[in-house]
Amino acid sequence: MASEKSKVLVIGGTGFLGKKLVKASLREGHATYVFQRRENRFDVNRARLLLRLKERGAILIEGSLSEHESLVCAVKRVDAVIFALSPSHPSKYKIVHAIKEAGNIKTNVVDGKPIGQPSQEEKIDGASLQQLEVEGQQMLEE
Repeated sequence: MASEKSKVLVIGGTGFLGKKLVKASLREGHATYVFQRRENRFDVNRARLLLRLKERGAILIEGSLSEHESLVCAVKRVDAVIFALSPSHPSKYKIVHAIKEAGNIKTNVVDGKPIGQPSQEEKIDGASLQQLEVEGQQMLEE
């Protein structure tokens, strides 16, 4: 039985891990969207990388991590979200709120693992990743 293909949104798709996740998603045949942050539009290296990802089949969605509506609109177009920015990135919770509002996400991955899965005890500003993940899961359930 063939597996169902997902529509995947990668936030942080030009970073070290993000670009690998985008390429892997495309290789697996998923419709892969990359959130193209307006804040980075003048970064020549990111623009080149985005162009290469687009040539491989990625779909670019322009938006801003500081604009809730652009996040919600991007999330509504997909059924899986991968947050590939730094685990301590302040927009992490904005993404969780957008996922919650959109209400259509089957899979949401933060910090490279599904929300709610056990993680190693790394400290970020005094909180462990596991604590942050539990908080993120609670936000989704509220």
